Amino acid sequence: MEMATAEHMLSVVISGGAEELTRVAGLFRRRELPVASMAAGEASRAGCTKVTVVVRGGPAAARRALCQVRRLGGTVAARLLEPENAVTMELGLFKVRAGPQRDEALGVARMYGAAAIDETDGAIIFALAGSAAQLAEFSARLKPLGLMETVRTGAAGMVKGKNKTDCLEEIENIEEEENDVQCEADNR
Repeated sequence: MEMATAEHMLSVVISGGAEELTRVAGLFRRRELPVASMAAGEASRAGCTKVTVVVRGGPAAARRALCQVRRLGGTVAARLLEPENAVTMELGLFKVRAGPQRDEALGVARMYGAAAIDETDGAIIFALAGSAAQLAEFSARLKPLGLMETVRTGAAGMVKGKNKTDCLEEIENIEEEENDVQCEADNR
């Protein structure tokens, strides 16, 4: 039986921009694929958008999500990013009251390697890049110190080594290997 709390990262390159991104998001909603986070930005390939999706569930849920997104029109490339072969990170912004516990909040930020990027009108905004767990832990440490607001980007990932995450030739080789594991038919 699969663990429901496992998370798997998909890296998807789509042609175009907002319209195709809406189609990707709609696919996950329609197919009831459990998304933990979704982040999008410019791809290294001209005219394309890179979408990083973190899917909750076991390996079968991840394979199902990958198969579904590969079938979607406008998908240039899609792959699973395995933790041992990828670097993943998320950005968080944290607003804290700059009251009597200001120095303690700055100390916590130093401990986590967070940067104080703004201090205006009695509030400090910290920026921290790290894993989802690191950001959650940092947020928990700031809460008793006057945490007012948190904004997180969602995860982004990149393949380790010389290959690019959206390198079509590498992805085609991976897809050939993965084709041995048939994508399940989705009759929904």
